[in-house]
Amino acid sequence: MPDSVKNQIKVSVIIPIYNMQQHLVQCLESVLWQSLQDIEIICINDGSTDSSGEILKKYKSIYKIIVIEQDNQGSGLARNNGMKIARGKYIAFMDPDDYYPNHTVLETLYNEAERKHVYICGGNFISTRGDIQQPCFNFEKLMTYEEYASIIGFTRFIYNKNFLSENNIYFPSYRRFQDPPFFVNAMTATDKFLAVNIWAYKYRVGHKTFCFSENIVIDVLKGIRDVLQVLIKNNLETFLDKIVCSYLDVKPYVYFYAYKNGNTIWSILKELDRLLKTWIDQDTELNVTSEKVRSYIEQCKMKLFDIPKNIKMIIYGAGVIGKQLLCYFEKKQVDLIGFAVSDVPYHQEQIGEYAIKQINEYIDYKDNAIVYVATSTKYYSDIKKILDKYDFKNVYFIDQNEICLANMFNRDAFE
Repeated sequence: MPDSVKNQIKVSVIIPIYNMQQHLVQCLESVLWQSLQDIEIICINDGSTDSSGEILKKYKSIYKIIVIEQDNQGSGLARNNGMKIARGKYIAFMDPDDYYPNHTVLETLYNEAERKHVYICGGNFISTRGDIQQPCFNFEKLMTYEEYASIIGFTRFIYNKNFLSENNIYFPSYRRFQDPPFFVNAMTATDKFLAVNIWAYKYRVGHKTFCFSENIVIDVLKGIRDVLQVLIKNNLETFLDKIVCSYLDVKPYVYFYAYKNGNTIWSILKELDRLLKTWIDQDTELNVTSEKVRSYIEQCKMKLFDIPKNIKMIIYGAGVIGKQLLCYFEKKQVDLIGFAVSDVPYHQEQIGEYAIKQINEYIDYKDNAIVYVATSTKYYSDIKKILDKYDFKNVYFIDQNEICLANMFNRDAFE
């Protein structure tokens, strides 16, 4: 194709698709609706087994979209295949369950990137639940990556294609956590990016569940390692807490497979430990040892497996964590009395068959029941003071990781 024709494409929008029939139409319509005329849409059907392929065929017959068919390889390699054929000056990435919140997103980002001569330009990122990803750009300015201070949010930006190619920036072949390595490599390869005060991307939440197999956990740890290497190379020590937060999402799975002698997982964990020790002089959640794993699992065993028979239980906390603990207890068929909350009125009266009462209403059980505190850790200190005030003797603080780990193990795994 002649260069004169190539240069007419301003933005290539790359969409990897795997079994997303329910939301794909809204995604495609939001791209087709864009006011920027000179765009191309590249859809990579990553081995879908639902009707996503049929939807793509229909749209291809009506609109000028490019469809690549491939065996299931994961979204990272799908995006790479899209990048190889992309003709736009800039590349945008869209996931098939997300969408653009308005029709001028690409036009604004393209024009601003051209006006300021930047390789990366982005706007604000909001979820379908209304959560705004930080940092929120309530301004327009050139920013450094250190100011952005995050390893996520790559879809809120467009990227100069030549810049990506010249710096050999692609997605790794991991099935999970393939986005952050791409993003940190892109951001650290340029001095500054342009932040624009627009809503640039709508991220759908609450519709997917994830299964973390051992191979998926290995990929996440590899992705964390890749990001860590880039941060160390660029002396971005302030980003460490972002890495730790990402790790905490998979911590119970890491401990589960490590406990079951996952040699590959231990190999990566040792590599992470070595990298961290050459960078900072402090212990973190990422410095995982066999002693840490054993101690954590024994603690989980004590709280959630070695439950004395015929002892009554109270769940302190009627939110998400409390409900997760209830599901676990129902499988164990324990003697649950009900839910407790602090000394304030609560908006619900019960969960299922169990009443929600203020903790002081359970005072008669202070000596012979176990209180399981199942709330966010930020409330632990205040709750402890309340329980001490009423002299509750048996108290366990339970986090989501412990509940997740307990659900993964069966009793025989500990014996």
